[in-house]
Amino acid sequence: MNAEQIEKKVIAYCKQHQLIEAEDHVLLGLSGGGDSVCLFHMLLALQKETSFSLKAVHVHHGIRQEAEEDKNFVENLCLEHGISCETYYENVREYAGKQGLSEEEAGRILRYRDFRKSLENWGTTGAFKIATAHHMDDQAETILFQLFRGSGLTGLCGIRNKREEIIRPLLCITRKEIECYLQEKNLAYCHDQTNDQDHYARNKIRHHILPYAEQEICQGATEHIGSTAEILQEADTYIQKQVQQAASRMMKQRDKKVSISIPLLKKEDPFLQKQLLLYALTSVAEGRKDVGHGHIQSILKLIEKEGNGRLSLPHATTVRKEYDSLWMYSEQEIEPAALEWCYETEMISLEDKEKIEQCFGSEWGEQIPECIPEKTYTKWFDYDRINSDLVRRHRMQGDYLTINDVYGRKSLKEYMIENKIPREQRDRLWVFADGSHIVWIPGYRISTYYKVTKETKRILQITIKQMEEKICQST
Repeated sequence: MNAEQIEKKVIAYCKQHQLIEAEDHVLLGLSGGGDSVCLFHMLLALQKETSFSLKAVHVHHGIRQEAEEDKNFVENLCLEHGISCETYYENVREYAGKQGLSEEEAGRILRYRDFRKSLENWGTTGAFKIATAHHMDDQAETILFQLFRGSGLTGLCGIRNKREEIIRPLLCITRKEIECYLQEKNLAYCHDQTNDQDHYARNKIRHHILPYAEQEICQGATEHIGSTAEILQEADTYIQKQVQQAASRMMKQRDKKVSISIPLLKKEDPFLQKQLLLYALTSVAEGRKDVGHGHIQSILKLIEKEGNGRLSLPHATTVRKEYDSLWMYSEQEIEPAALEWCYETEMISLEDKEKIEQCFGSEWGEQIPECIPEKTYTKWFDYDRINSDLVRRHRMQGDYLTINDVYGRKSLKEYMIENKIPREQRDRLWVFADGSHIVWIPGYRISTYYKVTKETKRILQITIKQMEEKICQST
């Protein structure tokens, strides 16, 4: 395949997957190496067919002696072709030391941070994308690396050609095709000698395992791995849709806290159970890094264990089993079970016909009906039965509710246990109290003693505002 054919292949790939479209703003990570220089010229060729804006960003890592030469090369290349270029200076070695990372990982984090910083300063309209020069060999190396160290389906999908704002137009061609393109076009580029060393595991796969596979096992092995990655990506996309549908049936989330119905979870296929747990952990810990198969197995064992229990997982994540619910949350992010909210009270007289109609409807006539409408965060009470000042507080020793028409009592503690309110939430729940008599536990129930009846003369209406607002925003 010659340079012209390789170029057409990449352009067709971009169009097929809609990686770059008219009026897009494309930011190219340009290191000066052969891969990024190849992508640079591919994008220039694509610009002739599709109108989009192009800008380059170079990150000076401050490690290699040749780094300054690379910067100069990139700036001159962009100047020659009339492309804007921004350079960012980073002390990768220092950052890696402070964060406890490898220099390779630290460099990747800082690069993408600078890429996104550059995007923020570039216009306000249109789609903004970051183009990186990952190719088919990178794909194969990534999949093998994930396979060797142990990975789930998502990890074996490798590198996607489009993820959020990041695009990879060269994933359809191999390193040999890139070298052929550069040579035939007589394009200069910088050579990073660290790529020739075997210090990194990926380099060992690149220099030894993939060449051996190509020569001794199957010619075209790299491309076959790339094709398999596309199949796995399609499968993973489908599975994640099924996971999200299942999550909507059994999982509830508020901010950084997730609860899962254990009985509903157990009804699912074992594979889907694991995927749901991983999905829930990801939503709490913001990513799958350091969360592995062993952690999922530990959660499954916790679910099967009699009684309640808890696990501590990476990213300060806690998993608790409370009765029929599984709770996941980050200790760093957890908020009280009952939010700080504001509420409004209003006393309604039966003589206020207009207000009665607003609350209960005109069709109910002059008498308050036995059946009061059910609203989660607006409740009505018999005002004249409240003996002291109604207060909002947390539970106290001696608190009780009335639970039936003959005003049978039940302690608040006993009620919470019977209704499987997690132990960690009980001291943080807000209640409305008339002395030791609990009038209302928002989100749960009111005491029978304070319900509106035919004998009621005045009605106290309480509406919790912030909770209602949060419900509206989430629906």
